[in-house]
Amino acid sequence: MIQSLNRLLKFAILPSIIAIYPLSTFAEEAARASLKAEYNQIHVSKNRITGIREPYIDKYILQVAPETSYYYDPQTFLMDSLENDPNGRVIIRKATDEAYQAFYNDPTQRPHETLRKQGFVSGNRYRCLKDFTKGSMRVWDSVNGDKYRYDVEMNDMEWTPLDSVKTILGYECQLAETVYHGRKWRAWFAPEIPVADGPWQLHGLPGLIMEASTPEGSFSFCITGLQKCNEPLKPIFKDDKYFISKRKSVNRLDANSSRNRSGWINGMTKGAVKIETTNEEDEILETDYKD
Repeated sequence: MIQSLNRLLKFAILPSIIAIYPLSTFAEEAARASLKAEYNQIHVSKNRITGIREPYIDKYILQVAPETSYYYDPQTFLMDSLENDPNGRVIIRKATDEAYQAFYNDPTQRPHETLRKQGFVSGNRYRCLKDFTKGSMRVWDSVNGDKYRYDVEMNDMEWTPLDSVKTILGYECQLAETVYHGRKWRAWFAPEIPVADGPWQLHGLPGLIMEASTPEGSFSFCITGLQKCNEPLKPIFKDDKYFISKRKSVNRLDANSSRNRSGWINGMTKGAVKIETTNEEDEILETDYKD
């Protein structure tokens, strides 16, 4: 339920009396969020089997605390939590065994689809922690099953205000645009919610970013819920298992993986499954890895 403006502001912007810990100790000592926003992260791309452009939606949460925030996929966090707990691993193993037994009894019951419907499949592995005191972000992501971690400076997002307004979740929002890491973005922000933050890596406007999209429509973020809270920022499990890398290096791997995925699947299935090779530029959020 959307809170009234006065109640939101009472809890969203608290005095900075909560200790803000360095990124390196984030997992051990988390700040507490006072505002939580839910977003649909939407990627429109061509289905390589049908050839039709379709929207793929990931649900994300942005926890906002004084001077820091955390953007994560709650389904992935749930699975990481289970896999990090002995009892949770037993639950996952039991569900997996049952799904494969159902498949053996009835080949139309695909194990992955069965587990997905039961909530035992991870979502998007991308997550981002912004530290406004240091002016940097820490990103965790994966490519082809390998996990990577890298830091991003928060000094290259300059916004230009535009003369447009619209209402989102009951708040009057203003429009601004920027060019960030190879893409142009237009974002609607709510000055009535004075949090200079938003989904993904977007930040720096005088109000919470409620919606953002690229002009061609390949990527967008749409807020679906907003509420006060009092909860610790979610931890990162097994942070030491991530390869320390650089932003452009990981994006380059991701782009190459996306373009080569068709050949990999064709080879693995010995041609039984054929999908289209793509050279589309809209496969990943950041395109400046080529610079």
